[in-house]
Formats: sequence, C-alpha cells, structure tokens
Amino acid sequence: MGARHKLRIGGVAIVPVDASEVTHAANRSRAATSAEMRAIQESIDLACVAEVPSFPREMQWFASISMAIKSAVIQIWKTEKDFALAGRLSNLIMSVVPKPEDWVGRWEGGPPPEWVEGVNQIIVASLTLPVELDDEETETAYNAWLERNHLEPLRSVWPGRYRAVVEHVRAFLLGAEDENDEEEKKIKPARNAPKKGKSKPRPKPEAGQKAKSKEQAQRQILIFRDFGPFLL
Repeated sequence: MGARHKLRIGGVAIVPVDASEVTHAANRSRAATSAEMRAIQESIDLACVAEVPSFPREMQWFASISMAIKSAVIQIWKTEKDFALAGRLSNLIMSVVPKPEDWVGRWEGGPPPEWVEGVNQIIVASLTLPVELDDEETETAYNAWLERNHLEPLRSVWPGRYRAVVEHVRAFLLGAEDENDEEEKKIKPARNAPKKGKSKPRPKPEAGQKAKSKEQAQRQILIFRDFGPFLL
C-alpha cells in the first residue's frame, strides 16, 4: 500500500488500485480529503490527461478501478456506524470513479458500440445489490444514500439510462433465481426413485442462507420507485 502511494506521488500513472487502499484512504478523509485519496485521484487523472493507457490492452486496469471503488463503498458501510459519515465518505469514493466518456480516445480504432453507456449502467447497477450488508438498519441507510445520490438524479436526468439499469438488475435477479432453482433440483432426491438398500442421507442445501440472500435481493428491488412496470 505504501509503495503504491509513493509511485503515485512520484508521477506514475498506471498504478493498480485495490479496495483496501481506497477504504484506507477514505477512512483517513473524515476531516479533509487524505493525501492517499488525492494521490489515487491524481494518478487516475494523470493517466487520462497524459493519454498513457491504450484500450483494450489496459482495459483490465480500467475495470479493476471501478470494481475496487465499488467494493470500498460497501466496506465503508459495513464498518462505519455513523450513517451520515458513511454517506459522505461514499460520495468521496465515488468521485474517484473514472468516467468512461473521458476515456473514449484511448481505444485503438474507437470503442465498442454503446461502451460508454454500458459502463455507466454497470457502475450504478453494481451498487444496487449490496448483498454483503447483513444488517437491515445499515442496508436501509445504504439504500437511502443510493436513492438520494444516484438513482433519483439518474431517473430525473437520464430516464433511459435508469430504465436500462433496471433491466440489468432485473436480468441479474431472474438469472440468479433460475440458477438457485437448478441447484435445488440437483440436490433434491427424486421422489419416486427406487430405494436400493440403506443410503446415506444427502446433505441439505443451505436453505436459510439462500433464503436470506434472495430476501436481500428482493428488498433491493424496492429502491426503484417504478421498478414494477419494467418487470411486466
């Protein structure tokens, strides 16, 4: 962590970023933006301004930044019990996310069709399913922050993008439900299968854990005020 910070303040542009670094930098930003957070932001900005990365060669680096930042937001909400502070730190973290429209020129031969729109949709959609949060009070506070800072502005300014995010989450939830159903079918013994001697009892699926994850996912749907019509 310290070595990467030195590289950043030394002017190195393409430096990997992981969630623990971003979380540490955010936690040190309670009174003012920490030196570590400024260095992460400036390193990403430098890579863009200096036109250092070339896509798709450095796409893994670009994607890993967004993944690390999303994970850091969840880590903040898992550990910070002052929800107002968690929201403020989350806003600081999200301000570091690279905007895909600023990086279009880094694609050799131009970006894939709808790349900018697709990345923007995934950034928001990934925030709508914080399955790592297992405390209902924290989840409620997180959803309020998400609604106020991301979903409401998206719904008001870019309704088309908002609908696309809804469809993305809808497809994910339906796919996860189908996958769970298939797993349960594999585990559940056939009712009419002939018994051949005494067989060992089959391990039961972790029903409680699956039910909990499914319940969390279903609760997340409620953060979309007009989600219902898009499910029909």
